Amino acid sequence: MKWFNTLSHNRWLEQETDRIFDFGKNSVVPTGFGWLGNKGQIKEEMGTHLWITARMLHVYSVAAAMGRPGAYSLVDHGIKAMNGALRDKKYGGWYACVNDEGVVDASKQGYQHFFALLGAASAVTTGHPEARKLLDYTIEIIEKYFWSEEEQMCLESWDEAFSKTEEYRGGNANMHAVEAFLIVYDVTHDKNGWIARFAWLP
Repeated sequence: MKWFNTLSHNRWLEQETDRIFDFGKNSVVPTGFGWLGNKGQIKEEMGTHLWITARMLHVYSVAAAMGRPGAYSLVDHGIKAMNGALRDKKYGGWYACVNDEGVVDASKQGYQHFFALLGAASAVTTGHPEARKLLDYTIEIIEKYFWSEEEQMCLESWDEAFSKTEEYRGGNANMHAVEAFLIVYDVTHDKNGWIARFAWLP
């Protein structure tokens, strides 16, 4: 693939990157980042999901690191959203889904919380003054509810009050946990706390 490292291909990659960043800007809603249709329109009936909001926080943290205009303001929006309607002020953690009227899905899902960890860790790289506080809180929730030291793997989900979990252990949640742990290590340099959690894998 001789074209792979050509200037023309790299220009195309840059254009695609900017196109995706621009497309994602349409997802901004008061409660976080919403569900977009194929044409970039908000699908209000889908509500605001934690996993989408957290992933968009990650995306625009990357965009900010790349120097894309307007990205930092979206990082700020994402952090405010993570501290806003999605966050459970009573029991801790984050709701799976909310809308303008309130909570749609109050369950606490590992898959979604690992994206919260990913987004919070990525936001730290932007230098946002509230990012580290968000990351510290997210780490606290992950370690308390979503990591089993005995099993050396992640828990799948809890009810709203973190009083009942399930026995199932899913590969998807654990895969995204590894993704998030890598970035947390990058910003905390805590090798024993994060890399060691999956270093035993073949």
